[in-house]
Amino acid sequence: MKLSNCNKTTGQCNSCNIGWYGTNCQQNCSEGCLNNNCSKSDGTCPVCTAGWFDVRYCNNGWFGISCGSRCSSNCTAACDKSNGTCNDCRPNTVGPYCNSTCGSGCQPIPGNITCNRNGRCTSCIMGRYGDRCDNNCNITCNGGCDRYNGTCINGCIKGKTGEYCDKNCNDNCIHCKQDDDNSCTECKNGRWGTSCNELCSVNCKSQNASSTAQLPL
Repeated sequence: MKLSNCNKTTGQCNSCNIGWYGTNCQQNCSEGCLNNNCSKSDGTCPVCTAGWFDVRYCNNGWFGISCGSRCSSNCTAACDKSNGTCNDCRPNTVGPYCNSTCGSGCQPIPGNITCNRNGRCTSCIMGRYGDRCDNNCNITCNGGCDRYNGTCINGCIKGKTGEYCDKNCNDNCIHCKQDDDNSCTECKNGRWGTSCNELCSVNCKSQNASSTAQLPL
């Protein structure tokens, strides 16, 4: 029978079997340590010095000084042995630890990539724009806006003009072209002309007048 080796006076172990550490080698090394090997004194996993940084000898899926922390379940492959940041993320998860989801402004794409690792959306829901689709299109846009810069792409609501539909048509217009506030497509009552700056003849019948002639009594 092979006897274990310890200090004859104190009973403290001189060294531990693989997988154990502590004064009397009664504590388990973390299962995350590579080959179940750790420091006898404090249970930390061995370190390899690679250039200017240290790399822990952790099993894949584990990180930390004692390799006692699991990588996020959203990491693909492995994570950084020191701080746990993921090398890559599962689809539609974002952030250093892949523990966040795509923004609410992203257009969900079932079976495909809704956003990338940095949170950039593949496409936006109606009314949103920006990399993360977290900006609102102007409410004066007629429909949605450009995904990248927010310019209105389907024209403006009545009375508005400009790239962002944030300017007013001239005072005589009800509706004008998006690129020209003086090019009217609909005039206010009593007006006519390209920019609705002409007055209708006073002899024109008013639109709110009765269409039936009043007979004399």
